[in-house]
Amino acid sequence: YSDIAIPCVSSDNDAGGREAAKQLISKGCQHLAFVGGHNTTINETKRRRISFEKYVQEHKIPLSIFDLDETVTDYYGKLESFLEENSSIDGIFTINDFTALDVIEILEKNGKRIPHDVQIIGYDGIKMAGDRDYLLSTIEQPLEEMAKEAVRILFDIIDGKTVNLQTILPVK
Repeated sequence: YSDIAIPCVSSDNDAGGREAAKQLISKGCQHLAFVGGHNTTINETKRRRISFEKYVQEHKIPLSIFDLDETVTDYYGKLESFLEENSSIDGIFTINDFTALDVIEILEKNGKRIPHDVQIIGYDGIKMAGDRDYLLSTIEQPLEEMAKEAVRILFDIIDGKTVNLQTILPVK
């Protein structure tokens, strides 16, 4: 949130979006998709989408976008329709890991095998419950390091020290 003058600690969303595109292309994907919410302001999640799109376009790979406004009530149904209408998609980057799980569920319900038919990469690196027979590929945010850095910055502010307004930590 660069328009607000308060310290912010985030992961490198630009690098994360590029890395997701790079990985999907390196796996041989021929039709990529981005699945995420509609965002009119430039924030951290939009940065990952923009860098993903740019990398895909630079490599001249077909790209489909599922860009859903958060106010839509039938998110799951709209996502299911998008995936059915774009059945040639073989690589998907999602805005977060929870969305990736929804995508996987819909694709498997429609007979797609993950990762054989469709490669999926989420974003966040959350620890999933062990009730699935696969691991989710994800761009991992360094959440523990982000929290430690935020606390350090807070103590510096309390101590009257000058702090950077933006701290960006690398993704994994």
